[in-house]
Amino acid sequence: MPTRRILVVEDELNVRLTLAQMLRLSGYEVLEAATGDDAIALARGT
Repeated sequence: MPTRRILVVEDELNVRLTLAQMLRLSGYEVLEAATGDDAIALARGT
């Protein structure tokens, strides 16, 4: 089965960490970003 990948963008650290952990436990590969600019860079692979 292909890896399911998701990008979590949230500026509140505790919210981002909690959501990312829940998604990892559900089998997702999680990328995290605190800002929109960081999210765009991650999505572009830079």
